[in-house]
Amino acid sequence: MKKKQKNIEDFIIYIKDEDNEIELTFHPNLAKGENPMLGGKTSLGRTVVYLISKKDKKIIKINYQR
Repeated sequence: MKKKQKNIEDFIIYIKDEDNEIELTFHPNLAKGENPMLGGKTSLGRTVVYLISKKDKKIIKINYQR
Protein backbone atom coordinates (compact mmCIF):
# COMPACT_ATOMS: atom_id res chain seq x y z
CA MET A 1 0.00 0.00 0.00
CA LYS A 2 1.48 3.33 -1.09
CA LYS A 3 0.93 6.35 1.16
CA LYS A 4 0.24 9.74 -0.38
CA GLN A 5 2.49 12.53 0.77
CA LYS A 6 0.67 15.68 1.91
CA ASN A 7 1.88 19.28 1.95
CA ILE A 8 1.95 20.91 5.38
CA GLU A 9 0.76 24.15 3.71
CA ASP A 10 -2.56 22.43 3.01
CA PHE A 11 -3.38 22.21 6.74
CA ILE A 12 -4.22 24.48 9.64
CA ILE A 13 -2.38 23.18 12.70
CA TYR A 14 -3.77 23.60 16.20
CA ILE A 15 -1.61 22.95 19.27
CA LYS A 16 -3.18 22.40 22.68
CA ASP A 17 -0.76 22.20 25.61
CA GLU A 18 -2.17 20.20 28.53
CA ASP A 19 -0.50 19.25 31.83
CA ASN A 20 0.91 15.89 30.70
CA GLU A 21 0.10 15.87 26.99
CA ILE A 22 0.23 17.89 23.82
CA GLU A 23 -2.61 17.63 21.32
CA LEU A 24 -1.78 18.38 17.67
CA THR A 25 -4.68 18.76 15.26
CA PHE A 26 -4.11 18.91 11.51
CA HIS A 27 -7.21 20.31 9.80
CA PRO A 28 -7.12 20.40 5.97
CA ASN A 29 -7.87 23.56 4.03
CA LEU A 30 -10.44 23.56 1.25
CA ALA A 31 -9.18 23.43 -2.32
CA LYS A 32 -10.31 26.23 -4.60
CA GLY A 33 -14.02 25.84 -5.39
CA GLU A 34 -14.45 22.97 -2.94
CA ASN A 35 -17.36 22.77 -0.49
CA PRO A 36 -16.94 21.45 3.08
CA MET A 37 -17.84 17.80 3.70
CA LEU A 38 -18.99 16.13 6.91
CA GLY A 39 -16.22 14.65 9.02
CA GLY A 40 -13.43 17.09 8.24
CA LYS A 41 -12.30 15.54 4.95
CA THR A 42 -11.33 17.55 1.86
CA SER A 43 -9.52 16.72 -1.35
CA LEU A 44 -6.34 17.93 0.40
CA GLY A 45 -6.63 15.45 3.28
CA ARG A 46 -8.65 14.74 6.39
CA THR A 47 -8.57 15.97 9.97
CA VAL A 48 -6.26 13.99 12.24
CA VAL A 49 -5.52 14.52 15.94
CA TYR A 50 -2.33 13.30 17.63
CA LEU A 51 -2.08 13.06 21.42
CA ILE A 52 1.57 13.10 22.54
CA SER A 53 2.95 12.31 25.99
CA LYS A 54 5.22 15.07 27.33
CA LYS A 55 7.01 12.53 29.53
CA ASP A 56 7.81 9.90 26.86
CA LYS A 57 7.64 12.15 23.77
CA LYS A 58 5.60 9.37 22.13
CA ILE A 59 2.24 9.35 20.40
CA ILE A 60 -0.41 8.05 22.79
CA LYS A 61 -3.39 8.19 20.45
CA ILE A 62 -4.24 9.03 16.84
CA ASN A 63 -7.79 10.00 15.94
CA TYR A 64 -8.79 10.25 12.27
CA GLN A 65 -11.99 12.24 11.78
CA ARG A 66 -14.58 10.62 9.50
